[in-house]
Amino acid sequence: MSTGDHRVGPFSGPATGWDAMPPKRRRFYLWVLLWWALGGFIGILLQLLGVHYFLASLIVLTLAALHLVPLGRAALEEQRQRRASGEEPRQPVTTGAVVGWAVATVLFWALVAVLVLTSEALFVPLLPIIVTVIAIIRWRQWLAQTATPEHNGTLGT
Repeated sequence: MSTGDHRVGPFSGPATGWDAMPPKRRRFYLWVLLWWALGGFIGILLQLLGVHYFLASLIVLTLAALHLVPLGRAALEEQRQRRASGEEPRQPVTTGAVVGWAVATVLFWALVAVLVLTSEALFVPLLPIIVTVIAIIRWRQWLAQTATPEHNGTLGT
């Protein structure tokens, strides 16, 4: 029996998913999932110790960010290296993707506005902030992509 990358049955062919993902990106996504799963338990534990809900949320968010930001930066650097070497092709950003992220941003901030007006609880609008950052990144990528000579002023078509 071979110990190589030989797959049998429905899993034969090129690796996809976790198998095909570069190691630093795989590690980053694994830790994102772990923080998502364990963050609630840590928050509940902090609340049982007498920490206010809002402060417990901020503590968990800070701990997750302190751990995930360096992992994310390493994954991005690995992706840049793979793109520079030609291992990973650059995916073009479509106009529809930019519009979709912009619409999602507006909808999430509208939901936050409704929650602020109807609830007295303090909360961190983490999801709208993340979606806004991604929308800005995609928009900047789309602008840089449409400014290249091969588009000839057609703006993403």
